[in-house]
Amino acid sequence: MSLRSISVAMEPIRILPFVRTLSALAEAGLQPCLMRADADIATWEKELDLIVLPSKLQATLRVLRDVGWEIGNTGFFDPSRRHLLIWSDYRFLRIDLYSKIVSSGLEYIDAERYLTGATLHGDVYVPCAGIWLLHIVVNAILEKRCLREDYRPRIANVLQNRDTVRQAVVEAKHLGLGYLFEGDPGLNFLFDETQIAGLKAGVRKALLKARTANKVRLVWRWTMQTIGKKLALRPGFSIAIIGPDGAGKTTFISTLEGILNGNGIETRVVYFGPWNQACLPSTKWLRNLGADPLDIGENSPARRTAAKLLKAHLRRVLYYINFLPEMWARYFVRVLPAVLDRHIVLLDRHAVDLETGYYNQPMQNCGWIRLLLARLSPRPYMMILLDNDAEVIWQRKKEFSLALIESSLRRYREAARAYGMIVIKTERPPEQLVGDLINRHWRNFVRMRRDGLPFLRMR
Repeated sequence: MSLRSISVAMEPIRILPFVRTLSALAEAGLQPCLMRADADIATWEKELDLIVLPSKLQATLRVLRDVGWEIGNTGFFDPSRRHLLIWSDYRFLRIDLYSKIVSSGLEYIDAERYLTGATLHGDVYVPCAGIWLLHIVVNAILEKRCLREDYRPRIANVLQNRDTVRQAVVEAKHLGLGYLFEGDPGLNFLFDETQIAGLKAGVRKALLKARTANKVRLVWRWTMQTIGKKLALRPGFSIAIIGPDGAGKTTFISTLEGILNGNGIETRVVYFGPWNQACLPSTKWLRNLGADPLDIGENSPARRTAAKLLKAHLRRVLYYINFLPEMWARYFVRVLPAVLDRHIVLLDRHAVDLETGYYNQPMQNCGWIRLLLARLSPRPYMMILLDNDAEVIWQRKKEFSLALIESSLRRYREAARAYGMIVIKTERPPEQLVGDLINRHWRNFVRMRRDGLPFLRMR
């Protein structure tokens, strides 16, 4: 039965994008082969690995993009693999599209061989059991601590067919891996971490000997992993979340972090406000001196003598002089390494707080200097203002007066317009707010993390 004929009402919503995609590929005459998944679509979850002939790779990618998928990995780091994502039902689904079977940078089955003997099930091909078994064994050894238990019944079923086992052994012997099928007819070692660890080095050595191109592949992989990342050829990006105390920043950030991490997108949270968690020794020294950007009020103790007033002005000047070095130091030490490691860095606050007020306290002094310092500080890809009614925020945190929160909100809203921030009113559960944010911007999230040259990344 074709996947197109399956009733939408009878299948879980989570796998519908896969069903539609495979139907579109079949209609275009492009029928990829499942690599590990069972033909039963009810067993599919968030990720599907497919393999296609190299001659059909670009046509397959065009269809996938036409039906809504975004390319995350273009093959710049791994020429045999393309990685695509789509946001559906408040989570990312993923397709890894291969033109060769490669694990840990080592090729051991090409697409032509994997597709030989594959059978059509609906709109997708399923590999012959012998080739599938060899792939499962080698992939488990090279990339897993051990195989998941849910593979055990399927492997046991495959091993009951002698012809299938014989085919897997023949293919394995061509790679110098025939010994993997000797001494353990049930392949129980696949589920034992200690035995898997002991086999890794031998399998790698055999594949390097069997296919000399693997040496080139490993050199390229090492080069891209060590140099390509440093050149930002596979980057992440940063998102700043700002707003007055009580707007829900901590909850929003933790929710966004959880959803992204849960979908395989690594994150890091970094405090990036002007007030705490100093990076430079000079900043810590100035803090011990009591330096800050606050106005010197009429009733301030600093006005008791001319000497104290002069010292207060001097401390404020030193604070401003030190501001940019501190913010850039934080960026280079705490943000940039994570960005180069392809993380989405969630910035708790931003230098823009220097414009809006010191812990909600308004400031009148040196407005143009504060504006300039905030503008010259590192800018994230996206800035989000968490907004709400002043009374709601005051109810959450009553350490500031309602009038002070109202004035702080006005300044934050002005900054949001000036910086083109995304404004989110925190009047709904954080899971809904984060889900809606990703729903609107997920394509740019994927494009910003796409590998390749920076000027081609957003295309």
